[in-house]
Amino acid sequence: MVPGADGLVYGCLTHVPLTTDFPTFVEPILLGDAQKAGALNLRDLAPEWEPYHPILGGLAGTFAMKNHVLRHHPGARQVGLCQYRKLVSNRRISRTVAKSYKAMDLVSRRGLSRDLLTEVMLPISHLMVRKMSKAKPKRMKNISISWRPKSAASKPFLQAV
Repeated sequence: MVPGADGLVYGCLTHVPLTTDFPTFVEPILLGDAQKAGALNLRDLAPEWEPYHPILGGLAGTFAMKNHVLRHHPGARQVGLCQYRKLVSNRRISRTVAKSYKAMDLVSRRGLSRDLLTEVMLPISHLMVRKMSKAKPKRMKNISISWRPKSAASKPFLQAV
């Protein structure tokens, strides 16, 4: 699936090189030092917000994503947004609870594949996308991917919230 196919546009905000093999429909929105020529950069998509990135962090990237969708995918019906280490999942993929945040599950990177991420990141209309109604939305899972520099002694891991 390519970005914009079937009305789905999914961006991944990152200020570091992506080390997770995200699905092909996920477009990286580069922030801070990660920005490079020819990429979807904060400085190009929302230059007025670039000076605030050091203060706002990934929040500045939401404005870049908004402008990207309006300019390049005006017919989008669903918009997804994740960070290089955080995303919403349509189901739980681990039962190992993080000690620092009880609502988050740890997921080994070895246990993740692009196919699995594609499956859990695709919105399921009755679960992740709701029209305004009185019906209660079903519970979703958030996944956080913990990133550490290559020099770190331990390897990165994933966390599901």
